[in-house]
Amino acid sequence: MNRNSCPPAGHRAPPAAGFQLFELVVLVALLAGAVALAVPGYARSAARARRADAIDALVATAQQVERYYARCNAYPADLAALAGGTGALPCRAAEGRAAVLAAPLPSALGYYALRLQVPNPVAPLAPGGSSYLLTAVPVGPQRTDACGTFRYDELGQTGNDGPAAGDGDCWRR
Repeated sequence: MNRNSCPPAGHRAPPAAGFQLFELVVLVALLAGAVALAVPGYARSAARARRADAIDALVATAQQVERYYARCNAYPADLAALAGGTGALPCRAAEGRAAVLAAPLPSALGYYALRLQVPNPVAPLAPGGSSYLLTAVPVGPQRTDACGTFRYDELGQTGNDGPAAGDGDCWRR
């Protein structure tokens, strides 16, 4: 029998090693579909994880503000009075003006900028004077997050001003 002749009837030639083009196209299509499903889910999870930075920063800063109030019988005029994270700096007399820190402080991971607003730091027990509002404004990759700016006040009331503010998902960790 000649080496170049066809195999006998009923016998097939061994398959060629490797992948055929059709198999590679199917594999690439399956991988593209898996990536298309995974990327939006990952982006949502990453945004939710970064929101925890705002929540942690607001709660920790509110605790510092309340410690300052307990020690000084007034809310701090700005976040600089809480420098060092302990709220243990000497009490600083405010000048009877509404206090807003001009340069916000970054959150621990840097995804939010914190601001403190105190309507009347000198007379905290006067009508409208016993309040403060902490806000965490998203920066960097969080700027386009649907939850927007986080708010936390002296009563522990929370809120948001983004498109997703009403769904209650923003404050979940």
